[in-house]
Amino acid sequence: MSPATKQEPITLVVAGHDAELRRRIAEAFRPHGQYSLVAECSGGNETLHTIVARNPDMALLDADHPDVPALQMMRRVHAVSPRTKLLFLSSRRDYRVVQDFLNGGADGYLLKDDDSRCFVDAVNSVNDGWQYVSPTIRNELVNAVRRVSNPLKRLTEREAEVYRLLVEGMRPKDIATTMGISPKTVDTHRANLMRKLGVQSIASLVRFAMLHEPGISRGRV
Repeated sequence: MSPATKQEPITLVVAGHDAELRRRIAEAFRPHGQYSLVAECSGGNETLHTIVARNPDMALLDADHPDVPALQMMRRVHAVSPRTKLLFLSSRRDYRVVQDFLNGGADGYLLKDDDSRCFVDAVNSVNDGWQYVSPTIRNELVNAVRRVSNPLKRLTEREAEVYRLLVEGMRPKDIATTMGISPKTVDTHRANLMRKLGVQSIASLVRFAMLHEPGISRGRV
């Protein structure tokens, strides 16, 4: 049997005017060999130039940069480096803001005061093809979901459990392990619950939960 091919590290760029935040992010990834932090920058136009030059797999960006609005920066990066996945870190918890980022094409939205382990979890989830949202935000959303009545009553007990775990940010393969069922069964439950709730993606599933609880004041997607 031939030896397994060594997987290339996930390349990262970290950008933001807050040097302490950049340090925390860098420290989170440094112990792990599967990531390569190829550049740090202070933000603004420097961010765009760095991403063009480095063409990273992912960029973790400060959403609160005073010089360039984050949504504008997202559009500019998408135009020059469409392969780069974008994760934004913000101090804003308003779920409408989170929606704007996800609708605009962000791959992740974290809070600056999230535990540093969340940065690694976010990159892993995005690398697996998922959007990622701060667990603090998700937990608040889950609490709101528990108060949602009519739409969720359409779900079977198993579908409701898969729904809850998806909203909490768990990946399908982990849901299968947690529930003791096959990944194929998870996919079937996921397809059925999305059909019943009228949503087409995980991001719209999260928005579904928020839209049915408009009284949420400290957003979480």
